[in-house]
Amino acid sequence: MVRAAALITALERVERDIVSGSLISLPDPEMVRAVLREVARKALRAMLDREATAAPRTLEQADADRAQAEAALAALRQALRLRDVSPAVGPATEAAASLGLDAEIGASRPIAQAAMGGLVEIGEVALAVEDGATVEEASRALRERHFDGKPLEEIRAPVMLAAAIAAAGKRAVSRDMARKLDATGICALAHFGNVPLEAMASEQARVGFLLWLRRLPAGHGKAHGRNRHATIGRTLSKQAEIDAADAADAAARAGIETGEAGSLRQQRTLLADALVTRISDDSVERRHARLKAIFEAAIHDLGWTHPLPVSVLREYKRQAAILDKRCDDPLALRVTGGKQRVAWSNDRLARLCMSPIYQGCASPHRRWKPGEMIIRDSLYWVPLMVMAAGARIEEALQLRTDDIVWRNGVFRLRFEQNADTTLKNDQSARCVPIPKLLLDLGFIEWWREQRTRGGDLLFPEATLSSSDARLSDLFGKRRSSVLRHIGVAAQSEDFYALRKTCATRMLHAGATNPLRQAVLGHEPGEVIDKHYTDVGEAAMKQALDAIDWGIEIAPHPKRGFPVIVACTLACQATLDLHLVLDDDGAARSVEIFDPSQDNDARLLGVAIMRRGERSAPRRAGMRTATPAQAGVMMLDVLAGRMLRLVGGGGAAAERAYETLLALGAATREALDASAWRPAGHG
Repeated sequence: MVRAAALITALERVERDIVSGSLISLPDPEMVRAVLREVARKALRAMLDREATAAPRTLEQADADRAQAEAALAALRQALRLRDVSPAVGPATEAAASLGLDAEIGASRPIAQAAMGGLVEIGEVALAVEDGATVEEASRALRERHFDGKPLEEIRAPVMLAAAIAAAGKRAVSRDMARKLDATGICALAHFGNVPLEAMASEQARVGFLLWLRRLPAGHGKAHGRNRHATIGRTLSKQAEIDAADAADAAARAGIETGEAGSLRQQRTLLADALVTRISDDSVERRHARLKAIFEAAIHDLGWTHPLPVSVLREYKRQAAILDKRCDDPLALRVTGGKQRVAWSNDRLARLCMSPIYQGCASPHRRWKPGEMIIRDSLYWVPLMVMAAGARIEEALQLRTDDIVWRNGVFRLRFEQNADTTLKNDQSARCVPIPKLLLDLGFIEWWREQRTRGGDLLFPEATLSSSDARLSDLFGKRRSSVLRHIGVAAQSEDFYALRKTCATRMLHAGATNPLRQAVLGHEPGEVIDKHYTDVGEAAMKQALDAIDWGIEIAPHPKRGFPVIVACTLACQATLDLHLVLDDDGAARSVEIFDPSQDNDARLLGVAIMRRGERSAPRRAGMRTATPAQAGVMMLDVLAGRMLRLVGGGGAAAERAYETLLALGAATREALDASAWRPAGHG
């Protein structure tokens, strides 16, 4: 145990060293080039200034000045022969400081050695000037080598990272994107410092940055202490947050290894819940795209002449995979998911439905406190639209009264792009059948009342944010406060995860992927087109109404509208799912356990065959099946119950089990279709 812990500690130290670059003996070539260019630029600037103010001199003075320049050049050449870089340390350190780099970088031997060659070139220019050439003429070869042949008046100070970030923010197409670019810029400044863009343009520099980013806690930068009551907080160091998260993970692992959790499976489950959540790989990739936007802004607006850096995602993923699979330690888990949301649990859904929002609150400003008022506004209806109809929050809030339509005998919510509304993408424009849950709660009757009150907005109380003109911002602050008071606020099961809850429960109820895509407004598959057919609309309605929310609704004579009287979700069992993935992220084995039974009874154990295999590695008591067969078995075991992914794996494991369930649903659908095929066909 001690030896294993020491090995893990050593490996983690190596990972930190690789990410920070301390094991790299040679400096980044772009950084060397940036320092060398700055040394040359400063020297040429000084020569130009002297040339502009030079007074006539005698022949003796000219000979003395030339002899001095010649002696200085000879001394530099001799130092090069002797491998003495001390003459370049001062100029390189000064250049590094002006570029915002650490003084130690300029004093390092590799950079000083490279600067020596530049100083020899500068000395040759100085000697040519003493022989009568202008600085422009004498520096032609040097400028060709280091500045792409630019004239002296066009050689300017390098474009710095902070300036490029500001330029990218101005070019952003929305305030929201400007904030995201600024957030990426803050991370880049924390990692690189305010350096010239050349110093971070190489593949090595950017891959190192992305590897460093993935170690950030998901909630980084949020513990600043500022709020509406206190505007002065503290500045947080990104590296300090990483170090604190690493220390917390080490302590959590040590506690679990020395604790009472006996089996490896129990230890993995406990550790997955205890580790600090890091930002997801998807989040890292989005920041990589914003780095490109920062480089583009520097080229278009700041005159940066460097070629646009190419993507380094492929190399980043390769190195990240090496780090994640650096040993066979089964407890070497990495928990990700700043935005990795999971479907709401039965208990959390039950608490929401039986909260004062739906049972009666004290006042419009105290919606979390029990009372006699049921206020049917956006805070009442939008959670149900997100949960039961798969609507996005912004989509629901910007609905108009004429967006409730009757089509093919079914009431529908119409989400469309207008001058004063926005949709996430083209696929978001759709008509979604209003689920039975909303109809049973009297949504149509409430809608009719809204129309009689005048106005075009379904939720007129929802106000736009002054920062980005979005409805969901201010609504989100109010909603978050209420959810926190009623005890259903959670990082992974946040309000946005209600939409995932709808998608997951549709999947568990046997809905195919095309149906789920149509409801959620995602890119449709091959089975149904963008506008969805009438048959598809009927299937959408059936899929939404097939979800069992366990909600009992009854008329309330005094209130004049139906109300929720009970929610049985908390009584329904949630099964534990454990997956083993291969290197490609596909499921190799599936196990489903019932935690409510003694010894966590295993309900299903399947070893999954790859394409072309006749069997798969398996343990005792496990069956062998194809992915589609495994999906059908999983749906049979579920029988309407929910799954909880345990044992880690993050987004990859979630995608793998959702793929299996989708294959199972499609297989069932195909079998049902073949069963109804008329005799004589096929």
